[in-house]
Amino acid sequence: MSSYTAEGSAAVRAIDAEIAAFDRELARLPGLRTEGARLALDAEIQRRVFTMLTSQLEDARVQEMRDTPTITVLDRARPPEIRTRPKRSLIVLASTMASLLLSAGWLGLALKKASPA
Repeated sequence: MSSYTAEGSAAVRAIDAEIAAFDRELARLPGLRTEGARLALDAEIQRRVFTMLTSQLEDARVQEMRDTPTITVLDRARPPEIRTRPKRSLIVLASTMASLLLSAGWLGLALKKASPA
């Protein structure tokens, strides 16, 4: 205000008086200054702790991304529409027929050897 008004103006003197009154009040309350300084220090400590924890969180996220295997699932697994396994009934039937033929051949050979010719 003093930059654009005359040096001895009433408005400048009133503001100077107000500032002086505030300074006198602050001088009477020294505990208030120390409390303000302590609160400012606590705020600075909290800010630094927050900054440190934020950087640690980012480091942990980067490390997690490095440790995570990169597998992309292209298609979800689902049961097949047509069964492609060997048909068990066909295998059992073929095995039974083969064993009957082999048994008949073995029995034929055994009878041929046992009959007196």
